[in-house]
Amino acid sequence: MIVEVCANGLDSALRAQEAGADRIELCAELSVGGITPSQGCLKQVLQEVDLPVHVLLRPRSGPFVYNAAEWRQMESELHAILDAGAHGIVWGGLTLEHQIDLKGLERIIRLMEQGTQPLSFTFHRAIDWVVNPVEAAAELTEYPVDTILSSGGALSVESGFETLCRMKEIFTSGVVMPGGGVKASNSVAFKTAGFQAIHLSGTAFEDRGIPVAKRIFPQFNSGDLVAEFQVRVTNRESLRPVIEIVK
Repeated sequence: MIVEVCANGLDSALRAQEAGADRIELCAELSVGGITPSQGCLKQVLQEVDLPVHVLLRPRSGPFVYNAAEWRQMESELHAILDAGAHGIVWGGLTLEHQIDLKGLERIIRLMEQGTQPLSFTFHRAIDWVVNPVEAAAELTEYPVDTILSSGGALSVESGFETLCRMKEIFTSGVVMPGGGVKASNSVAFKTAGFQAIHLSGTAFEDRGIPVAKRIFPQFNSGDLVAEFQVRVTNRESLRPVIEIVK
């Protein structure tokens, strides 16, 4: 079973490799579900990490319906990703009716084909926003999609387990990879059910010795997935139990 770790930078990618991960999904800003990482970050990860690196192509946070300006940005970033030598692309787009943006998918695939080497393609958790994830998985069998990353249209992989199993049965052309709440306590269930890959970040907040000032600072972060004086980074001890169980 492949264990893919969503890494938010070089430090996290190196830690995931040390913990025994098989593949990296590289992104930035996990607190918003991930956006495309910087070119500098991608370059360093490709140089220093000895694992396949799949890169998230997402221009911003929020819904997965993109306007013309955002498409121009994605195309520019995709060309840079191809030039850097990444091993795969992770993308997802929807229509206003919460269906897969098939025209957009075809557009991304055509751009990927301009690269000098074949790349793996993952349709990400945008599929969890569609009206019917099982029907959407069936649609994707008609395209060169290698992997579907999904929680089964639910808040977590545990509550979406039955849907994920149906998606796995219908997506015969590739792999359905559960992601969204994968942990040591539930990972064995996915292996037992015959899934070939799982996806997790395994992050924790890390104190890097930056003193918390006594005066009140303006807050640049929001929500419970970020912290002003700590860094969110891959935690080896969170990953290792999962990897040991599924391996």
